[in-house]
Amino acid sequence: MALAYYCANCILYFREADLTEGRCPDCGNQVKPRVVIGGVVLGAEEDANSDQ
Repeated sequence: MALAYYCANCILYFREADLTEGRCPDCGNQVKPRVVIGGVVLGAEEDANSDQ
C-alpha cells in the first residue's frame, strides 16, 4: 500500500516526495491523498468524475 496525491488542475498523481510544501509541484494547487494498492488508485473514479 502506498499514497499518491492527485492534483485536479493538472489531472496528475504525485508521490509525497514530489510535492512542494504539500502542494502540486507544477501548479501549486492543493492535492488530494489517494491510497494505491497493487497499482490501483482507490478513489480514482471520483477524480475522473470531478472534471465533468
